[in-house]
Amino acid sequence: MIVIGQRLEFIIKLLILLYILFSFVVFFEPAISDYLFLPLFFFFLITLIKNKKISAIFKSNIEFLVVIILTYNTLQYAILGGNLRFFIATQYLLSLYLLLRYFDEEFGVKNVIIYAYNLAVILSMVISLIGVLKIANYYNFSFANYIVNDHRIQSLFKDPNVYSAFLIYFVLSRVNNILDNEISDFKKYSFEIFLFFISIIYLILSTSRASFYSLLIGIFLLYILKYFLTKDSKFKITKKLLALIVIICLSIFIVPNLFHENSLYISKFKKLIPFGDRMIIKNKVENNLKETNILQDYDTGGRFVAWKAAFILWRKSPIIGIGPGNFESYSPKIEEKLGAKYITPSVHNLFLRILVENGFLGLILYLYLFLNILIKSLRQGDYVFFSFVIVILLNSLFIDSLHWRHLWYLLALI
Repeated sequence: MIVIGQRLEFIIKLLILLYILFSFVVFFEPAISDYLFLPLFFFFLITLIKNKKISAIFKSNIEFLVVIILTYNTLQYAILGGNLRFFIATQYLLSLYLLLRYFDEEFGVKNVIIYAYNLAVILSMVISLIGVLKIANYYNFSFANYIVNDHRIQSLFKDPNVYSAFLIYFVLSRVNNILDNEISDFKKYSFEIFLFFISIIYLILSTSRASFYSLLIGIFLLYILKYFLTKDSKFKITKKLLALIVIICLSIFIVPNLFHENSLYISKFKKLIPFGDRMIIKNKVENNLKETNILQDYDTGGRFVAWKAAFILWRKSPIIGIGPGNFESYSPKIEEKLGAKYITPSVHNLFLRILVENGFLGLILYLYLFLNILIKSLRQGDYVFFSFVIVILLNSLFIDSLHWRHLWYLLALI
């Protein structure tokens, strides 16, 4: 029985590792990770039945809240109907969170999650070098078309904004390690600096404004938490933060100078860093983009109109919402009437998405879930995780993050 238990634990940990390792390969769907979830869920049911520990799912307020949300979504779909694909995706990712929390209680899988995630991030950056060569106009591999989207790095995701958010926990972990006064090994410290620098470069190459600026807030928040709530030397922490700021500024200077021959990328960069083209030493770029505002035409002509459409739809059913995935069905006609320049099926805001589709009750449930996660992370002294959740919530004001696989498996760490 012990041998069988050990084999089962090994298989489960291997499946979790592979799930997370392939979680950045999502340019086709169902993705590899989605198929790997099926045997994971099978073993989840097997261990539940075998150990008779169904009550373990309700061990904390957070897990109990997720079960309530799963139940609420099911009842809502049964009553209101909706987009089946969207409904299944939501239930699947909430179940993934419960599954990983349960396996962590049984086998201790946190280290597996962190190791696999770090490895996935590093692999995504290595593979994305092909895209870097394309943006720099050095060489254009045919495979680079999967990695670059409209002159923005997205690795093997479908959206550069999602890829940049995928990097956030990795970057904050590097910041934490750099600020940590316990690191005395020069090689380890230098390696952390290198990883931080490279990941910031990739964030800039994705030109995701929400991820970049929310991450800056997250780095400063992590510094504040370590400054006031730890016994680390305040002078050393501050000195290291200043060093990180220098690296970020250096990255902002290096990127446009490396890719200055690609005027289309520079036009994207100028939306991330207004007047960014003025930092180019050998400026061969024709300044054909008169706008220097951080807002894009897509924001005013698409995103903001979608927000207005969301409020119009919400007023039709404010308490229980219009049903999962139904924003995509109903909003295009409303956006067209509102004079949208870009018709988008996405609301581009997690909280508005939940409000319009799940209603006020659904929004309260999700907000209470995130609040409990934040409180738990503070109580455990996990300031990296606390900062990560804050950054994701800020990011989610401008993008719908509900179906990010990496969000739900990282939330399972706490």
